[in-house]
Amino acid sequence: MIAKYPEHILELARRYSAHFNHSLKTVSLRAARRGGFFDELAKGANITVRRGDAIIAWFSDNWPDQELEWPRSIPRPKPSKKEAA
Repeated sequence: MIAKYPEHILELARRYSAHFNHSLKTVSLRAARRGGFFDELAKGANITVRRGDAIIAWFSDNWPDQELEWPRSIPRPKPSKKEAA
């Protein structure tokens, strides 16, 4: 997947956190496994493509499709989870 890091990740994080009324730190802990990662990213921290793809994949797998539209400007990978029956 080709993405604009960190802009796409931060946009997904902001929309996701607003939808669920979670702090960015909470979403960062879930998606990036480190609570302050999105704050660091916003301040200019580097990210590898592999890590960026993994974070975007987490969002794709956990996105509330029925309630929140995925941003059209961000390429979405296919969710890796199977839908619950």
